[in-house]
Amino acid sequence: MKRARQARKQPRTADSSTPKKSHPSAGPSKKKTSKASGAKNSAATGAAKKSSKKAGSGKGQANSSRSGSAKGGASSRKRTGAGRRGKGARRPLVNPESKVLLHLEDLLKQRIVGKDDAITRVADAIRIRRTNLDFRPQRPDGSFLLVGPPGVGKSEFAHAVADVLMGSENQVLHLDMADFTEDEDVEDLLVTAYPGTEGVLVEGALTTPLRKNPRAVILFHGIERSNPTIMRLLLHVLERGTLADAQGEISFNEAIIFATTTLHYDEAEMIQQIGFARTTTPREVRARKVLEEQFGPELIGAFNEVLFFNTLTPEDVRLIARYKVGTVLERLKKQKRGVIISDRVWDTFIWEEEVKKAGARYLNRALEERLFTPLSKYLLQHGDARSIMVDVQDRQLVIKHQQE
Repeated sequence: MKRARQARKQPRTADSSTPKKSHPSAGPSKKKTSKASGAKNSAATGAAKKSSKKAGSGKGQANSSRSGSAKGGASSRKRTGAGRRGKGARRPLVNPESKVLLHLEDLLKQRIVGKDDAITRVADAIRIRRTNLDFRPQRPDGSFLLVGPPGVGKSEFAHAVADVLMGSENQVLHLDMADFTEDEDVEDLLVTAYPGTEGVLVEGALTTPLRKNPRAVILFHGIERSNPTIMRLLLHVLERGTLADAQGEISFNEAIIFATTTLHYDEAEMIQQIGFARTTTPREVRARKVLEEQFGPELIGAFNEVLFFNTLTPEDVRLIARYKVGTVLERLKKQKRGVIISDRVWDTFIWEEEVKKAGARYLNRALEERLFTPLSKYLLQHGDARSIMVDVQDRQLVIKHQQE
């Protein structure tokens, strides 16, 4: 079983702030109660800890990864999960972050091609929440359903938002919903108790990383493949902004949530060329109806925005290729090497039939095979080259350098 395999790999002891019952085998004393604790050592040691004058959890030791919710005699804490600042409270904005939010559209457009209206709608929703002007402040900082055929940049959109708002794509918590197709798979998302033990917890793929980083961008990739139980969990997060697991309650009100879904071919054709205009079109109405029939109107309505992505044009893919290659060439500049790519390179090696078939999905491999492979050999052969031109002659890549 997948759950059993994960549990064997990732058991860990409960935090000292997690309330625990007295061990049944421990003999009672007049003033002290023995307890089993794994807060400091591995559960494998099984060593009994020193008796405490107070039963329950240790006092004053809660941190961002600890629960602090008490069911017994332990004192309760207001902060029950990472990122909690009281119900609906958000972290105050600092000046650099305010500047990023003000210019969010321009920053995202440097990386995302052909989706200007989608960018505006996402930026507007995030600004409202970050300035604490939303009607339901306990909800996530933004929640967006991205819909379209494969290879149009749905996942890339989420990574771009993380890069601009949080400084790194590593802030994306990527969950492939193909891994959560069974009813019991919902437990893999949450912190749970290790079977047959007391005080030993198994990490959750969703709640454990969020406790460590409450401001993550969470990407639910391919929600059409997940189990209905996961859909109900996602609906709860979008509407209530919290989840509870074996480690306590955790808030999502500083996280940004993206979910992606790929329509079947005939459904994709139905929404193709909708564009991103706010005015409702018959095709968009039909597409939304398909989504509501598939996922339920409650879940679709819980997202801040439902964004339909068109098939990319060859020109869109060329612009994406320029951006991707440009980020790589910036690293060469630090090595005192300048590389100039001729416009003819993009026209020659971005093939329209590939774009129609797979959008930008094939792009990284194509650039590696057609551009970076010959360029890497040239750089190794000409270690002293500092100014390099990449061009095309007779549909063949030509690389040369100028002597300084």
